[in-house]
Amino acid sequence: MNNIISYIKEYGKYSFDEEPFNEVDNACICQMFYADFDDYFNNRKSYTLKELAALLFFDHDEKQLKKSNSLISGAPFVLKEMAKSNRFKDSILTNFKLIDDESKDELFCAGELMLDDKTSYIVYRGTKDTVTSWKESFSLIYKKTASHIDADKYLKKVIKDNKNYYIGGHSKGGTMAIYAAIMNPECHKNIIKVYSNDGPGLNPKIMPKDYHDNFKTLQGKYIKIIPEFDIFGTIFSSSRKKRIIKANAIALKQHDIMLWEVDKNKFVDGKALKRVDVLRKAFEEYVDVVSDEEFELFLDNYASLLKKHGVKEIKGGFNGMLPFIITSLSSVPVMSDNSKKVTTNLIKLIIKENSLIK
Repeated sequence: MNNIISYIKEYGKYSFDEEPFNEVDNACICQMFYADFDDYFNNRKSYTLKELAALLFFDHDEKQLKKSNSLISGAPFVLKEMAKSNRFKDSILTNFKLIDDESKDELFCAGELMLDDKTSYIVYRGTKDTVTSWKESFSLIYKKTASHIDADKYLKKVIKDNKNYYIGGHSKGGTMAIYAAIMNPECHKNIIKVYSNDGPGLNPKIMPKDYHDNFKTLQGKYIKIIPEFDIFGTIFSSSRKKRIIKANAIALKQHDIMLWEVDKNKFVDGKALKRVDVLRKAFEEYVDVVSDEEFELFLDNYASLLKKHGVKEIKGGFNGMLPFIITSLSSVPVMSDNSKKVTTNLIKLIIKENSLIK
């Protein structure tokens, strides 16, 4: 099965003038941005990808990195391949911004990758393995978070009127990308594409009344990529705006970009699955029926349960996360009868799908 690393090895010899930017380039950048290079920006403002990869693999043992069972464990190796390629090695990562504020349940990260065709890709990082990051990712589905606000501020600060940009992210990062783009219609003339790679959509109740008008000016520029088995990317999303692709995995593991199937310079086309639609509708019903207060209690229970078990990072991807979600969903202390009904339905579906990936 060919994946984004296979793509870099095959197409990395080409410049962007020779082979124009495409959807797989977008995914490579989003995955690379999960790599643990944050501390290097305490000393310098900019690095080429070649420089970043050299630092990262000097400071970390490659064998240990390969042993990681994190959902984002492939990020250092995507960076390594990009750093070896003519296509990406001299690309400059700059304007790096990291906010890690547990008091606000915020883990925000963004950067600008300057490409060799004089364009840039503004990338928002998705959910990492920390409890703070997971809790925030649940929160952004039903309320405006600190990361929403900072994503908006970041785009306003970084984007320049005399330059053209791609904007994107994976998971939570995809949500931040489309939110920032919608909130800044004055920048739309400088935006080439906005990519949301399996990121949740935007809950209308957190958006300004005129956001539909802002979205219209992005028509043709917004690309939402989701794997066949998807929950996250279909939440608050119209079926007309989704590009469904194949992934070499089952159930929720398809969220991992490293498992998305690539054919030459594009992803392999997939198709919508009925059982995913059932699960998505159950989740949206949960968000719609369960009150903000009940949802807040769920998140507090979730964080408390992890703390009780001494869990500071979510390991093992969704197998490590789902048991805590299921327990938290079923243990909200005060809940209406209707909320209990939709919660029970959602739990049953989650357990059913989770059984597929054990």
